[in-house]
Amino acid sequence: MDTGRQILRFSIPGALFLLHSLACYFIYRRIHGASFAEASATIEENVGAVTAVLATIPIGFVIYQAYYSNYQPVLRRWKGRYVRGDRGWEILRTLDSSQLHRLERIFGRAIEMDEPHTRVPDPGSWYLHPRQKLLHWLGVLELTPALKLLPVEQKQRQSAYEKRWYANWDVVRSTVDVAGASPESSQIKSEYALLSDIYHALGAARTAILAACSFVTVIVVSHPQRFAAHLEQSVFGLTAIAAVTTMLYLILHHARRRTWESAASSLRSSLRWLFWRHSSEFAERPPEWTDASSLSWDTSADEGADRR
Repeated sequence: MDTGRQILRFSIPGALFLLHSLACYFIYRRIHGASFAEASATIEENVGAVTAVLATIPIGFVIYQAYYSNYQPVLRRWKGRYVRGDRGWEILRTLDSSQLHRLERIFGRAIEMDEPHTRVPDPGSWYLHPRQKLLHWLGVLELTPALKLLPVEQKQRQSAYEKRWYANWDVVRSTVDVAGASPESSQIKSEYALLSDIYHALGAARTAILAACSFVTVIVVSHPQRFAAHLEQSVFGLTAIAAVTTMLYLILHHARRRTWESAASSLRSSLRWLFWRHSSEFAERPPEWTDASSLSWDTSADEGADRR
């Protein structure tokens, strides 16, 4: 990963963590009656500018790891019912069957094209179904009935979707690598890398503001006597911090979703052009070169780094 990509992925979440922490603490102090100068002075006494700048990259790196550790195909907290979108399927489903067959032969991976998930349906009422309405509004996906019927206790549901999710994305990533090897189509990979960095930076930024809000909350409640002495202002201050954090989280979430929509649209068009312009790169090979049974290799060591 080059320096520019490191700055985008690590320094932005780290800087956002520091800025949001300071903003939350400033809001809290102002609600407690401190003047603008007093609130600013308190921050200046505890956070040096040089220290803050130097800390952004290591803090951002740690935040990014926390974000990526939770970046799994299946949302485990919901027992496998809700999932992340199969990004590989969203790209590959627009290719012709002959093109998909070529990719299967080249990479030795089966590509399943049946729809794996649907958006959580709109219940219509916030009052009667608040959780389902929120999940629908956030664009959360759930498995299609065929996969939802698999027994949860045997982890068949989770395993089936994870296997498919990783296999499809590996095919897309490898196809993009093929495009990047040619000077005529290298822009496909460079554009994908840029949008991928923005997509994950936005995800890490969401984690950063949640971490900042939690950090300030811990600082506030760690002084119980001061908190209890001004209970009304303290509760109102924490509520204001939570409201600001929620608003920023939703903004970043929406921007992240739109970034992926843009990346998916670009990749779909680019890969179709790639097959048309460089069809020889994906031509059928003799059986001794395309036998899927001979294409067994262990990718577990580099899967995590490559898929980022």
